Amino acid sequence: MSIGPTDPAEKTLWRTQRQQVRKILWEDWDPIGVNDEQGASGEYDAYADKVTSMLREGHSTQEVYDYLNHVVKHRITVGPMLIWGKDTKLQLRLEAVGIGA
Repeated sequence: MSIGPTDPAEKTLWRTQRQQVRKILWEDWDPIGVNDEQGASGEYDAYADKVTSMLREGHSTQEVYDYLNHVVKHRITVGPMLIWGKDTKLQLRLEAVGIGA
């Protein structure tokens, strides 16, 4: 199953938006602290796909934060790291992507 639209124009837009989200997750989220390691640049790609889809479907940045917190706690298992309102840089950068409502 592929993620993202099938229309060529929408697919191009989706890829651009996904790249923006990927960069934000890499620079501002990075819960395991690998963004300064060579060869680890694809570490969060699966989450970028999901976050991009969530934003395009109209999910709020709060819902995205909740999803990322779930990932940290239950998939990466490094404990809760994100606190809504404390890390506003991630929130603002996600909102600046201009996807969703």
